[in-house]
Amino acid sequence: MERFPAVDDCYQAWWELQCQIEDFYSEKERQRPPLSDQKEFRAIKNAIIQEAENIRLGKVTFEDTSAEVMAGQDATDISSLPYDDWQLWMVAQDDTAPMAERDDAAAQLIAEAKNGDPHAQYPTGRLYQDGPVLIPDAVEAFYWFEQAARRGYTAAQYAVAQILLSRDPEVHDSELGIQWLEYAARNNNDSAAYRLGKEYLKGQIVAKNTAKAVDFLTQSAEAGNQYAQYALAKLCLEGHEPEQAHYWFAQSAAQGNEHAQFFLDRWDSMQAPSVMLAVTRLLHHMSRVFQEQAPTPSVPNGIQIDRKRLQQIRENCYGPQA
Repeated sequence: MERFPAVDDCYQAWWELQCQIEDFYSEKERQRPPLSDQKEFRAIKNAIIQEAENIRLGKVTFEDTSAEVMAGQDATDISSLPYDDWQLWMVAQDDTAPMAERDDAAAQLIAEAKNGDPHAQYPTGRLYQDGPVLIPDAVEAFYWFEQAARRGYTAAQYAVAQILLSRDPEVHDSELGIQWLEYAARNNNDSAAYRLGKEYLKGQIVAKNTAKAVDFLTQSAEAGNQYAQYALAKLCLEGHEPEQAHYWFAQSAAQGNEHAQFFLDRWDSMQAPSVMLAVTRLLHHMSRVFQEQAPTPSVPNGIQIDRKRLQQIRENCYGPQA
């Protein structure tokens, strides 16, 4: 790779930046080693070897772990809460609010949850899962998610499935997790349908079934899930259905999916689908390598909302602030 001028230029820019950082600690002169000797990029080298083997075998892969993570994050369904519960949730999550107000909002949600309100049980599970108002407690989080799930709250059904399908040995139960995904999918949860489609494609915790995978991915894609649209487009490529593939890539790209846009930008020059899919996976893998090396942002990620709006929400809950 280092023989390509563009790669060499990028490596040189990276090396110079690394030297600037190390100059703070040492004035020792450094010689740039070959790219293949840089341990920071060894993961990329291994990924290239794996994708080259996939191309040789004509294998189209669909195990987009990062997409599953993002889809899970996007599945957080807070916007559908009743307005009063949504207000309490927003106050509890507002790191600019006094801690007493945040504690009080969380206490009100918990009280409603104990009274059997699934609209309060789900955010209560989220508070126990995510913190920071409540001390994170996986057992409590699962309990409240399950309570809401059994009362038909779809987002909670998906949350229960995610926990059961996690790698945590204390809660892992693949069979029960798949059942909860199916409940949620039947209740039109597009994230659950997407996850089911991916599981039936991979065939690791359920028997591989491409027909079922297509059905679930289509359900999710038609509901507007950009990750299902992208996965379905890749399946259409493998099945030599270019028109359908282009349609779903376009639908996904319209929602900001960069991988789908990559295909659209190169559509006229595209040849072997397995090569294009390998390229997109490599580019994403490389971005993950750089992301993992980047410093942690000083500002915590969380719900962002206009400060005036937050003030209005707090006043609705607690009255005008002195």
